[in-house]
Amino acid sequence: MAPLAALLALLPAWSGATFSPVLGVLAMPEFKPHPSQPKRSYMAASYVKWLEASGAHVVPLAYDAPHSVTTMLLGKVNGIIFPGGLFPSAKAYEDFSRLVFETGVKERIPMWGECLGLLQLLLFTSGQPSPGPVTKGWDALGPPPMLARLNLTAAGAAWAPVAQMPPELQRGLVGEPWAWHSHGYSVGLEAFERNKQLVDFWDLIAVGQDRQGAPFVDIIQAKGLPIYATMWHPEKNTYEFMPERLGMYNASQELPFRSAQAARAMGDLSSFFVEACRENSTLRFTQEELGAWSVHNWAPDHTGSRDSVFEEIIYFPATHQPRPPPIAGGGAPLLRWHRPRQALVGARSRRLRAARRMDP
Repeated sequence: MAPLAALLALLPAWSGATFSPVLGVLAMPEFKPHPSQPKRSYMAASYVKWLEASGAHVVPLAYDAPHSVTTMLLGKVNGIIFPGGLFPSAKAYEDFSRLVFETGVKERIPMWGECLGLLQLLLFTSGQPSPGPVTKGWDALGPPPMLARLNLTAAGAAWAPVAQMPPELQRGLVGEPWAWHSHGYSVGLEAFERNKQLVDFWDLIAVGQDRQGAPFVDIIQAKGLPIYATMWHPEKNTYEFMPERLGMYNASQELPFRSAQAARAMGDLSSFFVEACRENSTLRFTQEELGAWSVHNWAPDHTGSRDSVFEEIIYFPATHQPRPPPIAGGGAPLLRWHRPRQALVGARSRRLRAARRMDP
């Protein structure tokens, strides 16, 4: 009995370790719509791949979805991704993003921002009207991308995602150009340091420099909250290939640094954030709900051969939102994949009794 009791004592920890969190990724207005195409929102498929590689499920948080849908999904997701995109954003997307961020802070939902996502998080916490501390004219725009090394601050030297990496990956991040930048807008180091609300809310983890050597905020982490943001794109290093195609026509262009170690480091960042989301309560989706809202209800469009900055894009037509399944009750929990044995035995007995009644 003692070995069995010891095994049962381990089950809660084992269940937590295998829990697959559901992350909401913001879907923004299409930035190059075709004149004949109806209004759509989109997300790059590379975010989905980057997160799923660490064991997460993904549902879209579309900026043009009904408010009731957004509220329902925010009450169920275990984490939120603010992706890269164009700055300044359309007002509808900025307002939507602010609502998502404020809800995430209130509910202590883990959040991760990249590029535009970092700029939005700094704007929302600056206490300033848009564009807040964000300025334009930074020489870090692609193509080709600006590939850079990490310049960690004193706080960044102990930053958990990097500190938990093997030593060879830590050395690579600070010694090799693995961070993929492509932005003309940034928050300068001076603008960050003179804004008391920003300094009180965020720890500065790394400081970047554009091609002219001007310093900008590169990585931040919220004080006391699981909120992180980078000014660069860890998902692109492994899942986007467009600059390599450009290099076929212009050999002078800088190409992404695609070593196996760089890919491992970017995967470790994904694993760190997904683990933070795994610790955010428990799975709140039923199997039916996740099936209805999963990003895989929309097929990715291969756009890499059509002058796109993304290899694949997932589009969400405004007129084609899934019909919301029951929020509570009416659906088996996602982790209950099989009917209980007692129910199976009972169903079998009922079938046998019915067969005997029909037997002449």
